[in-house]
Amino acid sequence: MYTGVVNVLICVFAALLIAIYLVLQSFLKPLLWASLCAVVLFPFKSKSTTIFAGWLYDLQRHNTPLLVGVLLLPFHLFGLLSSRCEKIVFRWKRLTLAIVVYAASVWLFHHSPVGMLLQVMNPLDGVYDCMYSRWSTCVEWSQSTVLMVQQWASVS
Repeated sequence: MYTGVVNVLICVFAALLIAIYLVLQSFLKPLLWASLCAVVLFPFKSKSTTIFAGWLYDLQRHNTPLLVGVLLLPFHLFGLLSSRCEKIVFRWKRLTLAIVVYAASVWLFHHSPVGMLLQVMNPLDGVYDCMYSRWSTCVEWSQSTVLMVQQWASVS
């Protein structure tokens, strides 16, 4: 008796699942896309809601009007961003120091007399100048460079 009732309930449940699938078949693709987007966007939405609610709470706690809070928001965001950058810089002190030292040494080398002399002596630096000048000047320079390389190759 129990086995028969369980078998009937399983059949009814399977038929119910098939009926639900047939009804929702046209909505299945949009539902899957919605669930995929919800899974991806939920952490961003949760974090932004928490930040926005905290900002509104600060406005209410300091009795600041909403319009004044909106006008001061760029300054608040700049302060938040600068403090976040400060934390990142101090967390990665050695990497930051290496990047700053490398950038400073490259800049100093290119603006030193030795660097400027090497730039004048190197004929390929004209390629970089072509990027900033007119196209015709670039074509003329590239043609003269090709002629210079061909002449150099024939002499060697």
